[in-house]
Amino acid sequence: MKHFLRKTFLLGCKKNITPIEVKMLPVGAKLMTLECGIRFLADYLNGDTYFRTHYPEQNLDRCRTQFKLVADSPISFCICFAVASCNGVKSKIRSILMRATIFAFLKA
Repeated sequence: MKHFLRKTFLLGCKKNITPIEVKMLPVGAKLMTLECGIRFLADYLNGDTYFRTHYPEQNLDRCRTQFKLVADSPISFCICFAVASCNGVKSKIRSILMRATIFAFLKA
């Protein structure tokens, strides 16, 4: 299935994508998953104001699911350390992200 999706995506891009970008597609997918998890976590910590929730801690559950997908991915991934240590992230979020990314890195 993943090969079909990749082939279909590449057919749609035709010559608008470089060989390096093709090689980076799996990393991009993992980074997008991590970003989504970070957004769910940030929304949870900010009182669930962006994503609609149907029960308490739903955004936290969503965050954990996204981080688990990142951790279970077979691709070795170190960029998450840069994301977790970026400037402008509140210290509580940064601390949680650092623990999650260390866990994801050790599981990869």
